[in-house]
Amino acid sequence: DPLGSLVMPDFTTLVTRATANSCPGTPGIYDHLIACSNMTAGLYALTGTTGGNFDITGTGVTLYFICGTPTTPRACTAADPLHTGLSFHGNGSLNITAPTSGLYKGLAMVADRGNNVTLDFGGNGTFSSSGTIYAPSGTMHYNGNGNGNPIDSLIVVGDFDFNGNPSAFLSAYTQSANVTISASNLHPSQ
Repeated sequence: DPLGSLVMPDFTTLVTRATANSCPGTPGIYDHLIACSNMTAGLYALTGTTGGNFDITGTGVTLYFICGTPTTPRACTAADPLHTGLSFHGNGSLNITAPTSGLYKGLAMVADRGNNVTLDFGGNGTFSSSGTIYAPSGTMHYNGNGNGNPIDSLIVVGDFDFNGNPSAFLSAYTQSANVTISASNLHPSQ
């Protein structure tokens, strides 16, 4: 794990936010996000699955996948069932840019190390990201007309698969937009 020393974000000071028909776009703890077209920069801790046929857009944003509920959030363990994630299908889109300074500089998405999160894009769901995606126990799926645009992300996931159209995954990694790690730690795993 090239980011094994990364300290997980601190969600204990975040305010629990109610999930309604639209997202207020304010950092906090949510079950999931719905139609957030202009998120305020900051940390968004998610205890459920976000996605669908709507758009989520934000600059300076870190999405953090945790376990529990918005009122009783907690770190995940390996014993937890699949609990959180992303699922964008049917023309829904996720467009986020990681913070460029501060504690979470370069970190767009992170899952607790024990969280077997699924990041799923398919059926015309699109994804545009600048910043590191860290889900060491998670899976990233690109299926059936999933996004074909390049993303600017260092990606550390437990498993990755794609099929359908496009038949390729494009990542144009720029170190300054991502979490910094030494070159000796950059390698594909078997």
